[in-house]
Amino acid sequence: MPLLTSFLKLFKWDTTNETDLESEFNIDKSMNENWDKLDAKAQEQENKIKDINASVLDIQTKNTQQDELIQKLQNNTIQESTEEETNLHVKDASDLLAKLNIRGNHYQEQQEGTSNLAILQEGTIEQDGITVKIENGVGTVSGTNTSSATIYIEIGTAYLYKDKKYYIKKVTGGGGYSLYKNGKTIWFPDSGESSFSASETGEYSIRYSAGANAKPITTFKLSIYEISEQEWVQGKKSIPSVEYPSEISTVKSEMNVVVSNKNLYKITASDNNYNGIKLTVNQEEGYATATGTSTGYSHPIGTVILKAGDYVFSGGPANGDWNKQRLSIYVKNSEGVFESVTTIYKDTTYSVHLDKETEYRLNYVIPSGTTVNDEKIYPQVERDTVATEFVKHEEKIYNLAVQQEMLKNDYFDVKNNKEVHGWKKYTVTSVDSFKVTKKETRFEFEMSVANGNHLSNLVCNMFKKWRTSDYSKTACYIAWNSKFIILLQFGDCGFTESMTVEEAKTRFQEIINENTSLIFYYSMTTTEELDLTEEQKQVLNELNNIELFKGVNNIYTEQDLSLLQLNYTADTKMYIDNKISSQKKEG
Repeated sequence: MPLLTSFLKLFKWDTTNETDLESEFNIDKSMNENWDKLDAKAQEQENKIKDINASVLDIQTKNTQQDELIQKLQNNTIQESTEEETNLHVKDASDLLAKLNIRGNHYQEQQEGTSNLAILQEGTIEQDGITVKIENGVGTVSGTNTSSATIYIEIGTAYLYKDKKYYIKKVTGGGGYSLYKNGKTIWFPDSGESSFSASETGEYSIRYSAGANAKPITTFKLSIYEISEQEWVQGKKSIPSVEYPSEISTVKSEMNVVVSNKNLYKITASDNNYNGIKLTVNQEEGYATATGTSTGYSHPIGTVILKAGDYVFSGGPANGDWNKQRLSIYVKNSEGVFESVTTIYKDTTYSVHLDKETEYRLNYVIPSGTTVNDEKIYPQVERDTVATEFVKHEEKIYNLAVQQEMLKNDYFDVKNNKEVHGWKKYTVTSVDSFKVTKKETRFEFEMSVANGNHLSNLVCNMFKKWRTSDYSKTACYIAWNSKFIILLQFGDCGFTESMTVEEAKTRFQEIINENTSLIFYYSMTTTEELDLTEEQKQVLNELNNIELFKGVNNIYTEQDLSLLQLNYTADTKMYIDNKISSQKKEG
């Protein structure tokens, strides 16, 4: 039977069926019955449609109500926005989606120099029993020379120019002080001021000498000036300068964005058997277990790189002390060597304030003869001043590629799918790029650039940006007609009034060669836009809908340069609790 006939349950007189052929066909009855069945089925379907429409309307009403409720909830949530920083720390994040904005950035060490060319090395220097401590350009000497001969301790540097006259003075202090370069020594006089002409251009070592078995105790100040009888000031490098170039750091190939919970420390050690101790690492839960009798066990369990800020270390062995077992904390020094700082155990903690990025290492130490049985350590490093309850380390990493170097104010236009750049870079290796002109007090080096003017921001690896107040100083700037101009004053960097233009070009080429190249960036009058790649679109979409850890989040880039800004919904209870706690501290 055809499908529709069966569905509607209609009467059909089948001419191929013998039974139907033998029966009498009543057309009126058949038609009326079929019409009745059609009407009944139509009414049935109409009722079903009404029911469906009613259900759809109900769903739409509920959806509208839910949207209104969601909007009301959003209107009553606490929306927070962070300042733009290279690393972020929030304590009250909810588990609702947040938006992380990421921008380019650049950094260059800069410092105003002083007229005193004697640049002493700040900090403590130890050699053969003699200790030299220098603070704010003032040095103190103590100790006993354990060597059987005179020793020379390098305590600083001075950058001098060949044939130029300098005035040298030991302002205070006893003992021997000298300038040294390539086998030639120039001594600071015992009293008063003396002068000399440098035998070559370059950096000279400043040295303190102590005779065999000497026991010096003295405080000293040193000065090297281009002008006689100057008042002493602390010697400071002029950065950037020809003498002390300064690298320009930019966001280059990628931004590795890290989102971590409150515990920044991750155990990276593997299971091991060493000197009687079996160490088992539970990466899933973030702790390690030690069992055995030690014959001298000190094993690194991992390192952590911390950005500038306040931090607290915790999680040492509960049954530990100095003589039994402990977590030893080491910090990497300027020479790349880990130095011991302190130890933690039981409920002890270690707090530290960092002014710059610093790397730490933790060692699990179990002294020889100590027996441990299923002893656990829960290492934790928090960006805070007081340790809190342990949580295992968790993090998410987003790898955002960069098509072109990004400097400050360069950004991603997510709406229009663009990577937007406002800076131009030039790398100069030849003086031939410049037109050179000799003026009354200086040489001017000029080259044409694109899309720049006198309002452009400018950074250069060897020259400071010129300001109106710096008219008589060596500097560089972008002119109104899109020219990059370097002003090199007579008496600076080996340039003299007696030089010809060709001699000045030769000297400038020497400067370029000494530093490999002259590099500068400037902000353009127009921006350059690059189409986002599909990979960039995907990552940026994830960052614009980022799921934070509830509570504390540490957000940074591994390169520690990109600028970050977070818009998020705060957890109401955490927000209030933190505000109350902050007010109590202030009160």
